[in-house]
Amino acid sequence: PVTLLFWFTLASAAGTSAPALAVWQMPTLVQMAWLVAVGVLASAAQYCIFRAYQIGEATVVSPVDYTQLLWAGVIGNIFFAEAPDSSMLAGAVLIIASTFYILRHGARAKSAAATAEAILTEI
Repeated sequence: PVTLLFWFTLASAAGTSAPALAVWQMPTLVQMAWLVAVGVLASAAQYCIFRAYQIGEATVVSPVDYTQLLWAGVIGNIFFAEAPDSSMLAGAVLIIASTFYILRHGARAKSAAATAEAILTEI
C-alpha cells in the first residue's frame, strides 16, 4: 500500500501541476493549513483503500468503495448547500441496491463453494 500510495501521489502531483501553475495564487496561512489537512486526510483515506483491497476480497471492497459517491452527496449538501436532485437520488438507490446484491451474491457463492468443498473432501 505504501508503494502504491507513493506512485499515486507522484502521478497525481505530476498530472495537476501544469493546470495549477496556470492559476496559482499563494495561499494564506489558514488556507495552507487546510491544504495540509486535506492532504494528510486524503493520503490516509487512499492508504486505507489500498489496504482494504490488499486484505479483503475485491467483490466485497469494490461495492463498499462506491459508497463514497453517497458521502460526497451528503458532504455537498452539508457544506455547500447542494440539494440532491432526482438523478443523484436514483444513482444513490442504484448504488445501494447493487452493493447489497453483490454482497449477498458473494456470500451465497462462498457458501456454495464451502459446501462443494466439504462434499468433495468426504468423497
